[in-house]
Amino acid sequence: MANVSFLRGTVTGGTDNVNESDDFNMSTIEVPVLVGLQLLPFLSIEGGPSWNYLMDYSENVNGVNLSFNRHSVGYRAGAVLDLGTLGIFGHYGGILTNNEGRQVELQRPSRIIVGVKLNLSN
Repeated sequence: MANVSFLRGTVTGGTDNVNESDDFNMSTIEVPVLVGLQLLPFLSIEGGPSWNYLMDYSENVNGVNLSFNRHSVGYRAGAVLDLGTLGIFGHYGGILTNNEGRQVELQRPSRIIVGVKLNLSN
């Protein structure tokens, strides 16, 4: 799954005592590995780890150079509602890997993912 996240964050720099707030964007690829449990014929829950790769991000915000890990490990958990060939899912996810370099505090470090799936095997 590829997504583009638009996040508003506060960038703080250790020895520079920089405290600026600015918009920046990140382009990531996320590969979740989910295990599911069927609760009812039409409802299941699933969860597991996800591998994230940061493809692109703003390296300079208000004159402060940012540094992020390119690879990170996260998590996903959620539910799936199966309606025959169509399904609706909702997941909650976040990142578990700490960032190196400057501290970047995101106002929304976790996210909610909602989507529709098409089951071609029915």
